[in-house]
Amino acid sequence: MAASQLCSLSHSKVLFHCCVSSSNACVPCGGFTLGLNSRHYLGTPRLCQQRSGSSTLRQRAQGMRIRAAQSQDEGIIALPKQFYLGFASSLGITKDISRTQVYSVWLQGGVVLIILAAIDAAFSGDWSRIGILSRDAELGLRPLLGLLGLFHLACGAVTALDASQKGFNPVPQTLKVLAVGFLATVEQLYKDPAE
Repeated sequence: MAASQLCSLSHSKVLFHCCVSSSNACVPCGGFTLGLNSRHYLGTPRLCQQRSGSSTLRQRAQGMRIRAAQSQDEGIIALPKQFYLGFASSLGITKDISRTQVYSVWLQGGVVLIILAAIDAAFSGDWSRIGILSRDAELGLRPLLGLLGLFHLACGAVTALDASQKGFNPVPQTLKVLAVGFLATVEQLYKDPAE
């Protein structure tokens, strides 16, 4: 064994480092023990004296595993992203259109008002009382609104992943998508990454 080695313990994509001396005792790089008899110490990833060639290989392998996990996360969103953008382009929605005020404020605001009116019609019973809709039409809106809600949840998941990958705060984007749906998802997917 070399005079000093850097050992790594991987847990949830976070590296914990400690030095192992020639007497096989763990000398911490700064941190506290995980338990009374534990040989691993938490600490910042500092270099402790010399590193052997095998520890460098371990760190490279760990970096490759982290990059592979990140590319797998990008692969999860690739198919829905292609579907949404393909459908948007078939409707004539382009990147330039999605950046206009008419699209992002007026059109999406109108969609939210229509959704709120449909929720009111389906669950209040007022619309059948005044004769705008029949009672059967009101009851028929309920399963459609349930499906619309599930679709908005799927749009919200895609938007949250995309916003995180592009460096945006995913919370406001996702909340907007949960209310608006597809149009807000397309707006987020067309955004350029934050710098």
